[in-house]
Amino acid sequence: MNRRHAHRSLAIAGTALAAGLTACGSSTSPTGPTSPTPAQLASFFDSIYGARIAAGTHADSEVAQYVAEYLELDPAFGASRSTITVLTSSGTEIWYGFTDAEYVFGDTSVLTVAYSDNRLTNVLIAEEDFGGSTPTSSVALFTDGFAIRAPDPVASVIATWSPVGSACARQSGLADSSYYQGLATYYTCQPATFTVSVSATFPTAANLGPLQIAFTNVGFSGIVFTSIDDPQHVEPGPTRVAGLRARLHARLHARLHARLRALRA
Repeated sequence: MNRRHAHRSLAIAGTALAAGLTACGSSTSPTGPTSPTPAQLASFFDSIYGARIAAGTHADSEVAQYVAEYLELDPAFGASRSTITVLTSSGTEIWYGFTDAEYVFGDTSVLTVAYSDNRLTNVLIAEEDFGGSTPTSSVALFTDGFAIRAPDPVASVIATWSPVGSACARQSGLADSSYYQGLATYYTCQPATFTVSVSATFPTAANLGPLQIAFTNVGFSGIVFTSIDDPQHVEPGPTRVAGLRARLHARLHARLHARLRALRA
């Protein structure tokens, strides 16, 4: 499947495995809008993006990119968030999320993001890719503001969608980035409705018991991004979730070498 690979891949800083889903509702959570409009949500995530950029570190800049590309993107183009009843190993929780689809020269993939709270304590990224004869599913779970990634799960993602309405446009007044410029250059967008089911079972690992996350037939008002006629800018690459994993491993490898150099100094 041809993804927005040059623009929408994810590098994650991970150091340890969470002991389970991190509890929601921290008193240190940033305050977000109540019953928010898409514009309010986009502005809220944009404020997180701006704060991370202002922090100035490489890790903060990467998290800013994740927030812009995975959380700010859809409401910035007019999508409403959905309320999601999520079944976890700890019980039932209420999360929120967005869905979009990408259509590139006959291949389609649907990406759903579900987050537990405004602090981004838990963020689930689920993708169904229709690039081959059989759809494939990929899921990743991140905790503590994208600081920790759970191990790769056995996952199923089922998505259906239908475009509705006319073309959409990005909200003005938000921080700019090369990613959004790339979208405007190579993609058109259109509102769509989605129905998504996700089931993910994460393997047992150090300090982590069997972990399951699931939701069924959740409706989303999202966006379909369609590639314009410029195939030279669409390169074969992994799905967004697979690209995320590859960059994570590279980042961890670099950090280990940096620590070894510090110990030897």
